[in-house]
Amino acid sequence: MGKLAASRKDTVTLKMKEAAAGCLGFLSCLDLSEEVYERIISELYAIGEVNIAQYK
Repeated sequence: MGKLAASRKDTVTLKMKEAAAGCLGFLSCLDLSEEVYERIISELYAIGEVNIAQYK
């Protein structure tokens, strides 16, 4: 997903962010390699408004 350009941030609604965070949060619960887990966490940060403590 990566960081969004300022001009595109308005098109990503809160519901879309919540859905993406839910999907990535679910994936982080699976038995994945640490590299994939770190990528998931970085994408959660890119979505914004995510508290990392909830996922550890």
